[in-house]
Amino acid sequence: MWEQIDIQIRQTFRVISKTYLFDTIRLDLLLHFILGIILTLLIRKWKKSPLFALALVLFIQLLKEYYDSFTMNASFSESVLDTVVTISYPLTLVVLEFVMKKTR
Repeated sequence: MWEQIDIQIRQTFRVISKTYLFDTIRLDLLLHFILGIILTLLIRKWKKSPLFALALVLFIQLLKEYYDSFTMNASFSESVLDTVVTISYPLTLVVLEFVMKKTR
């Protein structure tokens, strides 16, 4: 039973990683970006610091990529791209906060 569930999960993620929206955007990357936004918003609701949100989202993403390195067939460059896309939103918030503090 657990083996069938594992096989189904792997097949689903393979389909997601090979699906392109409008022949240009990988669905996998879009989902990573959306996950980064959702995690950042949830963390910011709990703790106001965007730097803390960035650190926690990065930590969660790195744990996920570490798990994927054992369960999926992702390459190192794909893992780096996934991580960059996932942290792009919280990183943008950190940069904007820094710039806004400098201009005051």
